[in-house]
Amino acid sequence: MTDIIIIGAGGLGREVAWLIEKINSKTETYNVLGFIDDDNSVQNKTINGIKVIGRCEDVKTFGECSYVCAIGNPRVKKAVIEKLKTIKPDIKFATIIDPDIFISKTVLVGEGVVVSANSVLDANVNIGDFVLVLFNSTIGHESNIGEFSTIYSGVNISGRVSIGKQCELGTGMQIIQDKKIVDECVFGAGSVVVKDITEKGTYVGVPAKKIK
Repeated sequence: MTDIIIIGAGGLGREVAWLIEKINSKTETYNVLGFIDDDNSVQNKTINGIKVIGRCEDVKTFGECSYVCAIGNPRVKKAVIEKLKTIKPDIKFATIIDPDIFISKTVLVGEGVVVSANSVLDANVNIGDFVLVLFNSTIGHESNIGEFSTIYSGVNISGRVSIGKQCELGTGMQIIQDKKIVDECVFGAGSVVVKDITEKGTYVGVPAKKIK
């Protein structure tokens, strides 16, 4: 079994812990050593049976193991990953994929990716490093998801869609085929993208429109 530490002890961290538990119920793969989190209020607490064993700075004191990032906000996620790589240049990140997803053998998945149950990754999809895909999301054929992006539950991405780096896709939103989205865009829950998004910012509504 591979020793693993979960980065982030919030709600998403608990989801990732559950995902690992589910993987282990089918094939014993990971031994969870604990959470790390920079929040002082959770230090040394036990959450769902897993102890918070330190902060980001403590990774230099841990032995050989893998890490999985359970942070939703793309900007925060990127900053934490870069901080950890500075503290421990040889740090290893695991890719955690639910055994019950539907995934084509032609899908390319990067480092540190997390994919939750009942998701669908269609033919020739490319998932960048540290992308998070939550429950019941679908990614259509030949689509590309930029690194550090987060796809929340129930998102539907049609075929040949290109999503930039550090994008955040709200619960239940949809993107029609062949659309391109630039880096650092945030989409509200239930929004629908029907044209290319060429400016970074926050978008909501049907069709999705940029807000100040």
